[in-house]
Amino acid sequence: MEPFLKIDSVSKDFGGLRAVDRVSFDIERGSITSIIGPNGAGKTTIFNLITGLLRPSEGNIYFKNQKLNRLPTYRIVSMGISRTFQNLRLFTNLKVVENILVGRHLQGRANLLSIILRVPWVKIEERQNFEEAIKLINLFTLEGVAFSLTSSLPFGYQKRVAIARALATKPELLLLDEPAGGLTSQEIEEIKQVLIRVRESGVTIILVEHRMELVMDVSEKIIVLHHGRKLAEGTPKQIQEDQRVIDVYLGQI
Repeated sequence: MEPFLKIDSVSKDFGGLRAVDRVSFDIERGSITSIIGPNGAGKTTIFNLITGLLRPSEGNIYFKNQKLNRLPTYRIVSMGISRTFQNLRLFTNLKVVENILVGRHLQGRANLLSIILRVPWVKIEERQNFEEAIKLINLFTLEGVAFSLTSSLPFGYQKRVAIARALATKPELLLLDEPAGGLTSQEIEEIKQVLIRVRESGVTIILVEHRMELVMDVSEKIIVLHHGRKLAEGTPKQIQEDQRVIDVYLGQI
């Protein structure tokens, strides 16, 4: 069977700097895979290449056997790929539920004219979108702050809102960029349980993460990058025992 996501000898150059250097790996449907490595290893660049924010200098990216290289981001999202960012990029002047509803945009048929005319099916669609947003609010235990401005929330809550908004697009593949960054041990445990439930619902997950307690607990496979190249790939146990990984990364954290 073809892999769900295939990264095939992908490179990315920024002038004279090669941020990603001939990286290849496959992602299996229904799995949780983590990408780890030192700062500057190329982890977020890989996410940007998958989601169309950057285009590969070399190589190809395939999702469900369709090449992504030249597709705009909105097309990639509509195909079933969503992501979060390290710096969250929430709409801080909107309420929590409104931020999540933004993620429902591609799921609707409404256009400007139908909204102005308030045709009956638009109201039905709005109600359905609101119900889906409430389901995500319940999943992330955000009930108490659903109608609060996002800017008023603690950082851990904002992290949850960002993941909920990404899930609102109904992705088949979810890319999470440091979801545990800046969280307490209790908050990391809560995120871990959410990720397991999301995976059990059928969503494939790729993590870029530095918090090894989360990576080792949830991942079926770990990919290690170093200076833009793939250093190692394997199960959590294999990665923990790989001397190259210990020398360049695990031994430093």
